[in-house]
Amino acid sequence: MGEEEKVEAKLEEKFEKTAEIEAKNTKWILIVSLVVFIFTFYIATMTRYVYYYNYYIYPLIGKDFWYYLNLTNALFLILAITFSSLHLAEFGNNRINYKIAVYAFIMAMISLFVTFLRPLF
Repeated sequence: MGEEEKVEAKLEEKFEKTAEIEAKNTKWILIVSLVVFIFTFYIATMTRYVYYYNYYIYPLIGKDFWYYLNLTNALFLILAITFSSLHLAEFGNNRINYKIAVYAFIMAMISLFVTFLRPLF
């Protein structure tokens, strides 16, 4: 084997390892996102934190902020679930699906953390 073939074999081996790691990561992102989505849906419906629109003079008051934060949390969770499922099904460009799934999951966890700060305010 020549030097080029050895380099190609090493690169192929690294690519296979990263593909396995990405598949494990997206599997866990999918599981955690589903659990958190069901949990947040349960909390939103069982605690009767339902938004009733009132015509405020100012568009963003405290109640509105938490409502829109919960909506964005649900949106990011749905994005994470969708793109991690697409990555696991190997549909489309796997690199883009993986990056979007990871970033959407990070944003969902950040908004969930901020939601947990609600009782402080």
